[in-house]
Amino acid sequence: MKISFILSLFSFFFFNCELMTIRSDHTYKVSQLKKSICWGGRFNVQYVESKNGGAGVGVEKGVNDAITQCENHLEDRIDITIERTEDDESLNYGSFVFSLFLVPLAESTGYQIKVVKKKFISYGTIVLSKNISPWYIFLIPNYFFGTSHEDLVFEEVFNHILEVEEQERLYAIEKNKPTIPLEKKFRNVFRECSYDLNECGRNESIQLRLKAAIPIEKKKNNHNSDLLELREKYNTKEKNFAHGCFCRRNPDPTLFRNCPVESDFDSICEVKYNCNQLKPGDHSCSANFGNQLAKLHKKLNENKSSDYYLKEKVKEQLAIMQLKLILN
Repeated sequence: MKISFILSLFSFFFFNCELMTIRSDHTYKVSQLKKSICWGGRFNVQYVESKNGGAGVGVEKGVNDAITQCENHLEDRIDITIERTEDDESLNYGSFVFSLFLVPLAESTGYQIKVVKKKFISYGTIVLSKNISPWYIFLIPNYFFGTSHEDLVFEEVFNHILEVEEQERLYAIEKNKPTIPLEKKFRNVFRECSYDLNECGRNESIQLRLKAAIPIEKKKNNHNSDLLELREKYNTKEKNFAHGCFCRRNPDPTLFRNCPVESDFDSICEVKYNCNQLKPGDHSCSANFGNQLAKLHKKLNENKSSDYYLKEKVKEQLAIMQLKLILN
């Protein structure tokens, strides 16, 4: 009796932990996807019914979330078709009698998703399913495994929108004729950099886009532009950067009686600090610091240093310096 009770208890916690892990992983995946952006356009969404009915509320919400994730400032028309399939599986309430509380109730709804923009097409299938264990009905009413339907629909639809735009981008490169006006083409780059300042400061391709975008944005004289938001985030990043006693925006060695210099990074930051003290306003101090920092970064990578924290701090500082050159 005790053994069966222990096994039941183990199964209960196993399934709970396993399914909560799946939910957590997918939530993280969706949160990462929501950092992406797309050009957007004039969206036309059509929901096609089958004999099983139309799209549920979760489906419509997921589609709307995907659309609002795009900038939607272009005139291109994007058609999205959500068609409910006819092979749905309804809840099997008979399992209450035959399962002895072991077989879960199951329900699934299928949809065909199609995204069209001019000659570019992306389509696929999504199955929304939920399982309800009879035991959970007594313990936690309406406890559904997995993630919310709107998140699953958002992920699927948004990925198809991105796929269509990637097809358009590659086609434009192949035919050597850009499809998006310059005034609108580069607006995304400010948001892209705001999401990840470190990547923006290290990625040469993004830096080129950023340099080309800034003059265009300045002509608009827009006081609420994405460029101003990016500058605010950069200034906050630079202000809050700190490592050791000297590797920070405003070093203050008096905070420590004996300020420790524990790495090459600390050492070159100290050299920069002393240089600034001797030659206030001399740009050669920062230039020399940048060169030394780049050499240290190369050295850490070539030697495959195991000091992950130091490597990340050096990369972060290099990114800040690179962005400073571009934004100021």
